Amino acid sequence: MIMPNCTVIKLKTVDQRLTVVQQPILASGDVGTVRAEYATDSLWEGFALSGVFYTGKSPDDVREYPLTDGTCVIPWEVLTKEDTLFIGLRGVDESGRVKTAAPVRYRIEKGSPSGSNTTKEPTPDVYQ
Repeated sequence: MIMPNCTVIKLKTVDQRLTVVQQPILASGDVGTVRAEYATDSLWEGFALSGVFYTGKSPDDVREYPLTDGTCVIPWEVLTKEDTLFIGLRGVDESGRVKTAAPVRYRIEKGSPSGSNTTKEPTPDVYQ
């Protein structure tokens, strides 16, 4: 999935170890302009993959989004404030087996403030 004009965080796996290979600055307040791109090794073959995202301030509010061609948009809900973003990977195969990667920490810097208070629709998740 090609999304122009996006900030791209590139990650790769070695089994369940997830590492960042391209680390641009990430500023709070972005909506629909930041994506995660995963390069997975052969141990992830046969799994339907999803990106997993949550912040240090809201560790129980986990957002999971299916990957298309190894990529997904990072939901705006985890980019609202300066914080630590945790980025993970989860796979489920046809038999119900689950494979996960240890999440990486990624710093969200304070973004430019907005001059308006616009309402945003929630990002559809893996269950929708």
